Amino acid sequence: KRGITFLVLACTIVFASLTFILPRYPAAHASAPTLQVSPTSSPYPRQIKVTGANYGIVEKVQVYWNYTGPGTGTLEKTATTTGTGTFTVLFYVPLTSTGTYIIGGVGLTSGLIATTPFQLLPSLTVSPVAGIAGTPLTLTGNAFGNTETVNIYWNYSTKTHTGTLLTAVTGNSTGSFTITVNAPSGTTAKRITIAGTGQSTQATALTSFTIYPPT
Repeated sequence: KRGITFLVLACTIVFASLTFILPRYPAAHASAPTLQVSPTSSPYPRQIKVTGANYGIVEKVQVYWNYTGPGTGTLEKTATTTGTGTFTVLFYVPLTSTGTYIIGGVGLTSGLIATTPFQLLPSLTVSPVAGIAGTPLTLTGNAFGNTETVNIYWNYSTKTHTGTLLTAVTGNSTGSFTITVNAPSGTTAKRITIAGTGQSTQATALTSFTIYPPT
């Protein structure tokens, strides 16, 4: 009995010593998924690049526009991650009113979700892009505020934020409009900046028209 007791005690001491000596490694924790968009802001229209990381290996990830939680947003792309849990997709932003929108990436296997913001800015184009004074100009605006009034300025200064008011137009639900105005007379030959400024959002978009001297 003494021999058995001594043997049990000896084994207990050896086991305790090994437990103390063996190195302790911290438990591994998976990194949270991340989502990045490039660029982070741009006028409409624009193709953007969305890059995700730390998702599951070779899993499908759905990329949503205007994501605010499960079951929301517009599905733009479905990507398959690499062996390291990364992916990259490209898509054109939808035509909608100006503002900051959330892009979400939802892993279909892991359930992991990451989000990132993108700022959509308005745009303004003119056709034709050159002519003489009095030329009819077709101005097209996109992605201003929802049904907001947009003031159109001729010879706009980006330093003083002033110009000659040509007209005002109200956009639709996506902040879009088309209007025709004439290039003012009495303008010397040069490149003219035309601006559209939303009266609710204060967002401004620029375009240019070149005045030729009369022949």
